[in-house]
Amino acid sequence: MEGEIIRKGINHSSYHVTYGTGRATATVLDVDIRWIMGPPVSVSFQSWAFQILEKLANYGDGLLCKRNYLDLRQMDSLIDNNNHISSNINEMVEYRVLKGRIHSVGFQPDECLIPFLELAEFGSAALIRTFNLRYDLISALVERWRPETHTFHLPCEECTITLEDVALQLGLPINGNAVTGVSLIYKLARLCYDLLRRSPSEGKFTTLRFSWLKANFEHLPSTGIELEVMQAVRAYIMHLIGGVLMTNTHGSDVHLMYLPLLSYLHNTRSYSWGSSVLAILYCELCRMTDPSAVDIGGCLILLQSWALYRMSFLASISHQSYTFPLVNRWSTNPGIGRLYTVSIYRLMIENHSGEGFIWMPYSVPEVTAFIPSYAQVHSHLWCISAPLIHFQTAEWYHGDRPSPQYLQWYYEKGKPFLFGGRSMVVPPHTTRIGQHLPHPHHAPEPELESEPEPELSSRFRRR
Repeated sequence: MEGEIIRKGINHSSYHVTYGTGRATATVLDVDIRWIMGPPVSVSFQSWAFQILEKLANYGDGLLCKRNYLDLRQMDSLIDNNNHISSNINEMVEYRVLKGRIHSVGFQPDECLIPFLELAEFGSAALIRTFNLRYDLISALVERWRPETHTFHLPCEECTITLEDVALQLGLPINGNAVTGVSLIYKLARLCYDLLRRSPSEGKFTTLRFSWLKANFEHLPSTGIELEVMQAVRAYIMHLIGGVLMTNTHGSDVHLMYLPLLSYLHNTRSYSWGSSVLAILYCELCRMTDPSAVDIGGCLILLQSWALYRMSFLASISHQSYTFPLVNRWSTNPGIGRLYTVSIYRLMIENHSGEGFIWMPYSVPEVTAFIPSYAQVHSHLWCISAPLIHFQTAEWYHGDRPSPQYLQWYYEKGKPFLFGGRSMVVPPHTTRIGQHLPHPHHAPEPELESEPEPELSSRFRRR
């Protein structure tokens, strides 16, 4: 059957197609997302368009006007794909696998450190156990990240990692002062002697290596006094910050700019550490959309755990038990199961995140049973709109904004985004759709209780 297709309109968004004896005009944003998603790279545009018209012929005009028309001229100023990794995908460039580094503390804190960690609001974070990262999955997620909106653009609409995820997955405080201060510190050796009672060098240095922290603070003397315990607590938090929560691309050390914020542990709890973790992760996700970038930093265990909780079909094993912090669900064997390639993860996300995305993963009883009340005390901040601050980094947080702006990007990239010109087999377990949760408005409100400030043991109580 012969046909003709003409592309025109803003950004070639409108299509006039003749197919046999029929003729149709369609605008990309007016047609159901199941059909207008861009042609696979292995299929000619004409063949793809004829397939669409066949669907239109079968289903009539019901597919049209599924969504209101969006002004693409306004979208042009918002969405910039010139240097986005998704452009490489559509040009059939070999897919990119990111690299990252994570350095867990590697040892359980001594029980005498726990009261001081809780005093500094790092008690829950100290319980975090790291797990194997799936960099192919992380790479597939980054391909859908939009720096303009700080959101992932998926078939289920926009979604992002929120302060709720930080509070419940990591157990970090999200309310308080911005994590900032002086990043250029003079007399670094003196600072280390004052707060750690030792220094790695008398010369110039700006970071502390994790190996040095572990060698000097893993074992606390049985006769250690309170001052020595507090020094070990500062070292533990420094390792936790640089190795797990706010990793850099070097991966083997932590910057000394955090140490002054740990001078007085009762003041350390006044900072919004969770907001800072999210700021760094947003910044790294934005940076990774550059096709030339390879090494990713930030809290990667949060990123991967967020994806697994909200898109459970990504894990071939779904019977892992829950614990708090919720990120620890994936730290025990067998973890999340089988590892797939970037291309497979793209396909899984495309096929199942439309209906299988879980918007309220923490509202089911088996999860809420493990969430302590103090983790939800500041739940009113989960949906705010405010900047996230981490020293010189400021990233905007839109917790109050469900925007439809994902459509233009999704329609333009669509199916070419998924396959990269390769044939592939869908993993067997991905044929299931994620379990639907009860309607979010029916979820019971958590009962909030104020938590008393932790008491120190009599051994370390000031006299």
